[in-house]
Amino acid sequence: MKKSQMSITNKLPLASFRFLATIPLVTRTKEIVMTTAAPSSTATVAEELVSLCRAGRFLDAVNTLYSDDIVSVESMGNEQMPREMKGIKPVREKGEWWSENNVVHSSVVEGPFVGDDKFAVYYNLDVTSKPSGKRQPME
Repeated sequence: MKKSQMSITNKLPLASFRFLATIPLVTRTKEIVMTTAAPSSTATVAEELVSLCRAGRFLDAVNTLYSDDIVSVESMGNEQMPREMKGIKPVREKGEWWSENNVVHSSVVEGPFVGDDKFAVYYNLDVTSKPSGKRQPME
């Protein structure tokens, strides 16, 4: 399978955001169930990501669509959660940390907005931080 550069909006911010993360994506047929035998196009991967995220299956999207050498870039960062993370393990851990520390009341996933070899997805979330109890929208 060939690698493609994908741009997607990451779902794991610490504060209000709108950003894109550049992700090298390797599609493996054993990990992603596709309806055709053809290699995945950018649009196919984008639609699969959006479908999983609309169903609230954010971590399934990470586990099935993200490459081992992913680079995730947030709009901001801090000492606990750096702006840029490289590799599937830290990105997966970031997602798990975020899920453990936030309650998602609702989410709206817009897109995908597909280019030749990239795509963007906008996430609008209504979340409550478990440690602070503060509820806020995240876009």
